[in-house]
Amino acid sequence: MEPSTTPLSHFKEQFDFVPEVKNKETLTEYTRAIVCGMGGSAISVSLLKLLFPELPLSLHNSYGLPPLFDKETTLLIINSYSGNTEEALDTFEQGKKIGANMVVLSLGGTLIKNAHNAGGAYIILPESSLEPRFSIGHQMVGLLTLLNKEEKIQILKEKIDLLDFEKVDRDGKELAEKYNGKFPIIYASTNLYPVAYLIKAVINEGAKVPSFVNIIPEANHNELQSFVTDDTHTSSEHFAFLLLTSAFDHVRILKRFTIMESMYQEKGFTLTTLRTDHTDILKIFELILTGYYMATYMAIAKNVDPYTTPFIAEFKKRLTS
Repeated sequence: MEPSTTPLSHFKEQFDFVPEVKNKETLTEYTRAIVCGMGGSAISVSLLKLLFPELPLSLHNSYGLPPLFDKETTLLIINSYSGNTEEALDTFEQGKKIGANMVVLSLGGTLIKNAHNAGGAYIILPESSLEPRFSIGHQMVGLLTLLNKEEKIQILKEKIDLLDFEKVDRDGKELAEKYNGKFPIIYASTNLYPVAYLIKAVINEGAKVPSFVNIIPEANHNELQSFVTDDTHTSSEHFAFLLLTSAFDHVRILKRFTIMESMYQEKGFTLTTLRTDHTDILKIFELILTGYYMATYMAIAKNVDPYTTPFIAEFKKRLTS
């Protein structure tokens, strides 16, 4: 299997999606939106807030209604790619009970069926074989449509058109080769945490490899010590570090990254620092695609399918039995 024939090569096309809001007339005016989503359906929200911090958008990734939910001013968006996520279904039912201003964003499943039967508003995402983590384009466009931010959809399309897929493919493959046989630990400041978490997730799901993520400076206050027992014993055989830094990180955070880089390398750890600008939309997407390709090539090296998650599927099956 070659990544050039996978969903990665069709990433740009997702941003050509033109959503249709069914039963849009049922929605009342709102000043902010809360998205209920899990996994890949939550990541799209975090990334949108990174790309456009001014958006009146927040995330609820659990059961029930968001804390302090105000149905008079808020649009509740139930975002479940499959349409069968039980947390999303629970939030939908709770929202229906209180008459929340609510809309569903999904590929189909029970969620779209319930929204249709209730006469509520919904957007059907394009039919595809994508896993939620690869469908962030479809989801972003749907969310921005519901926020009436068509101009931001155009900005994304313009930036995506500039992506150099040969470069991110090459960079991702190099990282995969470097981290082969290791458990990647990914660190970022809050500026790049959504990207770090996405890369961690695609490594978990695609390469089927344990990978972990944390925020700097918090990780320096506890986790830093866990990989180094003493002067002669470390976890360098098993763990490797990927540091994501932005030119606009706090100066003290940048110093922390520099010191971590030096200290971990002195102890023999595999380490890479990827430096970017978290305010540049194109650079953010380059980093995301690099992570996608990294996870895909790691999976290929293990001879596993990068685009299915059978163990997660079995877990969800048992939840509903």
